[in-house]
Amino acid sequence: GTVGIRDDGDIQIDVGSVAGPISVNTTGGTAENGGSITFRPMNPGDTNFTLHLGELIASGGAGDWNNDGGHGGDIEAQAPTIVLHDSLTSLGGGATRNWHDDGESGTVMLTGAVELAEPVTVDLSPTEDLQANPPEGAGNFTLIGTLDSTAGGAQDFTVSATDIFLSQAIGATQALGTVVFNTYGKVTLGGDALPTTAGMTINGQTDSNELQAPNTSSLWTLTNSGAGSVAPDSEGTGGTVSFTGIETLRAGNSTNRFEVDLATGAPDNIAFSLFGGTGEDTLVGGDVTNTWDLGAEETLNDNLSFEGIETLIGGGQTDTFEVSDGTT
Repeated sequence: GTVGIRDDGDIQIDVGSVAGPISVNTTGGTAENGGSITFRPMNPGDTNFTLHLGELIASGGAGDWNNDGGHGGDIEAQAPTIVLHDSLTSLGGGATRNWHDDGESGTVMLTGAVELAEPVTVDLSPTEDLQANPPEGAGNFTLIGTLDSTAGGAQDFTVSATDIFLSQAIGATQALGTVVFNTYGKVTLGGDALPTTAGMTINGQTDSNELQAPNTSSLWTLTNSGAGSVAPDSEGTGGTVSFTGIETLRAGNSTNRFEVDLATGAPDNIAFSLFGGTGEDTLVGGDVTNTWDLGAEETLNDNLSFEGIETLIGGGQTDTFEVSDGTT
């Protein structure tokens, strides 16, 4: 391909078919921003080539006495098929004095059919700011296309980012290994199926994390505050996704059933915010003494709020339903 380097240190590579993986490092110097890395088709109409990517690093430089840390550069790759052989990293540079801030991490956007030839880590997590708690400044990860392993075997995939967006189901053609999404914001699982993986986990890293499910009939199991799983029901497709630290759950536009099935040691009043989709949605209480408040804000045992849920079912013990005028 051809390489263009602009004055700000950014790199754009126009590619046709690339047989060997390309590795690029645009890490900034002291207190400088990392350069962006962009891969675009040499011929936009070419739909039959493969881009092999090695390690890509676009992190910002560490700060100094007088300056904040540099911001990470954005990484973008577009090709009919993208094969990843190594990690993608864009971190903000760390501050070295407590009166300065860390730089913010960059973003990663992949557009095309992505395949993993090796275990791959995408790290856009925030740097541990000397003042911020929790740390801020994580970047976003976007995948417009599919994600599978190559024919060589199931590969692991780990992403640490603020918002993680998948346009469609992953792992549908070649099995993936363990998939872990560490989110500092929202994970959106797009398409009409849950991911098909040997094991997929979403871990919320702050106190305001969110999961948007795809448009497939799903069974949600809520085991503790912010923890549980979502799996296809008898009419849905895909695999099981486990989650921890996810405070808000949004159903897709199909049939959804939320069941409280408390794990050992979990309190009766686990905390969630549930939002139903446009399909028929059901919430089933746990096998404890439940109080349902059906006022302006609908809640179960005070801490679990819900909206857009058409059917409510009590658990295996006493259930009290309180309506807005105070009657039960």
